[in-house]
Amino acid sequence: MNNESISFEEQFAAFSGQSPQWPPATDEPAVSLVPAPAPSPEQTPPATDPFTPTSAVEQHVAPAAEPAQAVTTAAEPSTDVLLAELDKATRSLAMFREEIGRVVGHQRTTEAELVAARGQLAHLEGQVRESAEFARLESELARQRDVVATVRAKLAELVSSLDAS
Repeated sequence: MNNESISFEEQFAAFSGQSPQWPPATDEPAVSLVPAPAPSPEQTPPATDPFTPTSAVEQHVAPAAEPAQAVTTAAEPSTDVLLAELDKATRSLAMFREEIGRVVGHQRTTEAELVAARGQLAHLEGQVRESAEFARLESELARQRDVVATVRAKLAELVSSLDAS
């Protein structure tokens, strides 16, 4: 059985010398990533000790529980480091939020300027149309003046030919 698949309750039961509440998931013996320390002669309990683990699972789990816990504790970052990283991430998020607010404000300003520019463009197009209409009317007026001048000239010729006769 793998140390990483042992539940917290099983580890606690093995550490305290109790039998686990649930049967092990597999029949394989526990494999420790850290070698168990070699017992010294004064640490070796006598064979008649009542606290000696009796089941095979307890014998494999009990020595491995403490070194595995030491490995995970050594591998885990300290609380201060985690808090510092959390503070850094919080500051980054706050700066990101401010930047988003600034970009959204800039976008709103740009949209307002765009609406104003479109209004001015529509007004100028109206003036251009009016100016084109004005130019058309001026050319029509000039043509009409030419027609009137031509008619006057013909009338003057007609009057002078009538007076001469």
